[in-house]
Amino acid sequence: MSDFQTVIRNFIERVTAGASLRAVAEASGIDASTLSRQLARGSVPVQTVVAVCRAYDADLVDGFLAAGYITEEEAAQMSSRGSLRAATDQQLAQEILRRLQEGTATEALTDPLPEESHTADIGGRVIEGRFRAMGSKREFAHDAAAQYKDRSIFDEQEQGD
Repeated sequence: MSDFQTVIRNFIERVTAGASLRAVAEASGIDASTLSRQLARGSVPVQTVVAVCRAYDADLVDGFLAAGYITEEEAAQMSSRGSLRAATDQQLAQEILRRLQEGTATEALTDPLPEESHTADIGGRVIEGRFRAMGSKREFAHDAAAQYKDRSIFDEQEQGD
Protein backbone atom coordinates (compact mmCIF):
# COMPACT_ATOMS: atom_id res chain seq x y z
CA MET A 1 0.00 0.00 0.00
CA SER A 2 1.39 3.42 -0.98
CA ASP A 3 1.75 6.32 1.43
CA PHE A 4 -1.16 8.05 -0.31
CA GLN A 5 -3.41 5.03 0.12
CA THR A 6 -2.49 4.84 3.79
CA VAL A 7 -3.10 8.57 4.36
CA ILE A 8 -6.48 8.67 2.61
CA ARG A 9 -7.63 5.41 4.25
CA ASN A 10 -6.59 6.72 7.68
CA PHE A 11 -8.45 9.98 7.00
CA ILE A 12 -11.63 8.13 6.00
CA GLU A 13 -11.34 5.79 8.97
CA ARG A 14 -10.85 8.73 11.35
CA VAL A 15 -13.72 10.90 10.08
CA THR A 16 -16.14 7.97 9.82
CA ALA A 17 -15.21 6.55 13.24
CA GLY A 18 -14.14 3.30 11.59
CA ALA A 19 -17.29 2.70 9.55
CA SER A 20 -17.10 -0.03 6.93
CA LEU A 21 -16.28 0.91 3.35
CA ARG A 22 -19.80 -0.08 2.35
CA ALA A 23 -21.30 2.19 5.04
CA VAL A 24 -19.05 5.09 4.00
CA ALA A 25 -20.02 4.65 0.36
CA GLU A 26 -23.72 4.50 1.20
CA ALA A 27 -23.59 7.57 3.46
CA SER A 28 -21.64 9.45 0.77
CA GLY A 29 -23.88 8.45 -2.13
CA ILE A 30 -21.08 6.56 -3.88
CA ASP A 31 -21.15 3.01 -5.19
CA ALA A 32 -19.18 0.79 -2.77
CA SER A 33 -17.23 -0.93 -5.55
CA THR A 34 -16.32 2.47 -7.03
CA LEU A 35 -14.97 3.72 -3.69
CA SER A 36 -13.07 0.48 -3.19
CA ARG A 37 -11.46 0.76 -6.66
CA GLN A 38 -10.54 4.41 -6.09
CA LEU A 39 -8.80 3.58 -2.83
CA ALA A 40 -7.05 0.56 -4.31
CA ARG A 41 -5.80 2.62 -7.27
CA GLY A 42 -4.71 5.41 -4.98
CA SER A 43 -6.75 7.87 -6.99
CA VAL A 44 -9.68 9.40 -5.14
CA PRO A 45 -11.36 12.15 -7.19
CA VAL A 46 -12.28 15.49 -5.67
CA GLN A 47 -16.00 14.62 -5.89
CA THR A 48 -15.45 11.57 -3.68
CA VAL A 49 -13.47 13.56 -1.10
CA VAL A 50 -16.21 16.19 -1.00
CA ALA A 51 -18.98 13.58 -0.72
CA VAL A 52 -17.28 11.78 2.19
CA CYS A 53 -16.51 15.07 3.98
CA ARG A 54 -20.09 16.27 3.58
CA ALA A 55 -21.58 12.96 4.70
CA TYR A 56 -19.50 12.92 7.88
CA ASP A 57 -19.29 16.69 8.51
CA ALA A 58 -15.51 16.58 8.07
CA ASP A 59 -13.29 19.51 7.16
CA LEU A 60 -12.81 19.70 3.37
CA VAL A 61 -9.31 21.11 3.80
CA ASP A 62 -8.31 18.01 5.78
CA GLY A 63 -9.85 15.81 3.09
CA PHE A 64 -8.03 17.59 0.26
CA LEU A 65 -4.78 17.35 2.22
CA ALA A 66 -5.24 13.62 2.83
CA ALA A 67 -6.09 13.05 -0.83
CA GLY A 68 -2.96 14.91 -1.94
CA TYR A 69 -4.77 17.77 -3.66
CA ILE A 70 -3.16 20.44 -1.48
CA THR A 71 0.05 20.73 0.55
CA GLU A 72 0.38 21.26 4.30
CA GLU A 73 1.32 24.89 3.62
CA GLU A 74 -1.76 25.45 1.46
CA ALA A 75 -3.95 23.82 4.10
CA ALA A 76 -2.55 26.17 6.76
CA GLN A 77 -3.23 29.20 4.55
CA MET A 78 -6.79 28.11 3.84
CA SER A 79 -7.52 27.44 7.49
CA SER A 80 -6.17 30.80 8.65
CA ARG A 81 -8.12 32.68 5.97
CA GLY A 82 -11.33 30.92 6.93
CA SER A 83 -10.71 31.62 10.60
CA LEU A 84 -10.08 35.28 9.90
CA ARG A 85 -13.27 35.59 7.89
CA ALA A 86 -15.27 33.89 10.62
CA ALA A 87 -13.78 35.98 13.43
CA THR A 88 -15.81 38.84 14.85
CA ASP A 89 -14.45 42.38 14.84
CA GLN A 90 -13.92 42.08 18.60
CA GLN A 91 -11.90 38.86 18.18
CA LEU A 92 -9.75 40.49 15.49
CA ALA A 93 -9.17 43.56 17.67
CA GLN A 94 -8.25 41.38 20.65
CA GLU A 95 -5.72 39.47 18.54
CA ILE A 96 -4.14 42.68 17.29
CA LEU A 97 -3.96 44.01 20.85
CA ARG A 98 -2.41 40.73 22.06
CA ARG A 99 0.28 40.94 19.36
CA LEU A 100 1.04 44.57 20.21
CA GLN A 101 1.27 43.81 23.95
CA GLU A 102 3.50 40.77 23.42
CA GLY A 103 5.72 42.63 20.99
CA THR A 104 5.08 40.12 18.20
CA ALA A 105 3.27 42.57 15.91
CA THR A 106 4.89 43.08 12.51
CA GLU A 107 5.64 46.44 10.90
CA ALA A 108 2.27 46.27 9.16
CA LEU A 109 0.69 46.93 12.56
CA THR A 110 3.33 49.16 14.12
CA ASP A 111 4.45 51.50 11.32
CA PRO A 112 2.43 54.71 11.00
CA LEU A 113 0.24 55.00 7.94
CA PRO A 114 1.06 57.77 5.47
CA GLU A 115 -1.28 60.73 5.47
CA GLU A 116 -3.01 61.79 2.28
CA SER A 117 -4.99 64.86 1.43
CA HIS A 118 -8.58 64.24 0.37
CA THR A 119 -11.49 66.42 -0.52
CA ALA A 120 -15.17 65.68 -0.11
CA ASP A 121 -18.10 67.51 -1.66
CA ILE A 122 -20.76 67.51 1.01
CA GLY A 123 -23.95 69.32 0.18
CA GLY A 124 -22.17 71.60 -2.29
CA ARG A 125 -19.48 72.43 0.27
CA VAL A 126 -15.96 71.18 -0.44
CA ILE A 127 -14.13 70.01 2.66
CA GLU A 128 -10.43 69.22 2.53
CA GLY A 129 -8.51 67.30 5.14
CA ARG A 130 -5.51 65.12 5.81
CA PHE A 131 -6.46 61.68 6.98
CA ARG A 132 -4.62 58.42 7.22
CA ALA A 133 -4.51 56.50 3.94
CA MET A 134 -7.06 53.88 4.85
CA GLY A 135 -10.46 53.24 3.40
CA SER A 136 -12.33 54.72 0.51
CA LYS A 137 -13.18 58.26 -0.47
CA ARG A 138 -16.73 57.48 0.65
CA GLU A 139 -15.38 56.68 4.13
CA PHE A 140 -13.40 59.92 4.04
CA ALA A 141 -16.57 61.80 3.20
CA HIS A 142 -18.35 60.17 6.15
CA ASP A 143 -15.42 61.11 8.41
CA ALA A 144 -15.34 64.66 7.08
CA ALA A 145 -19.10 65.03 7.48
CA ALA A 146 -18.92 63.76 11.05
CA GLN A 147 -16.01 66.06 11.82
CA TYR A 148 -17.86 69.08 10.50
CA LYS A 149 -21.19 67.98 12.00
CA ASP A 150 -22.77 67.82 8.55
CA ARG A 151 -23.50 64.08 8.55
CA SER A 152 -27.19 64.71 7.83
CA ILE A 153 -26.27 66.42 4.55
CA PHE A 154 -24.14 63.46 3.50
CA ASP A 155 -26.81 60.96 4.55
CA GLU A 156 -29.36 62.80 2.43
CA GLN A 157 -27.02 62.57 -0.56
CA GLU A 158 -26.50 58.85 0.06
CA GLN A 159 -30.25 58.19 0.09
CA GLY A 160 -30.54 59.87 -3.30
CA ASP A 161 -27.81 57.56 -4.80
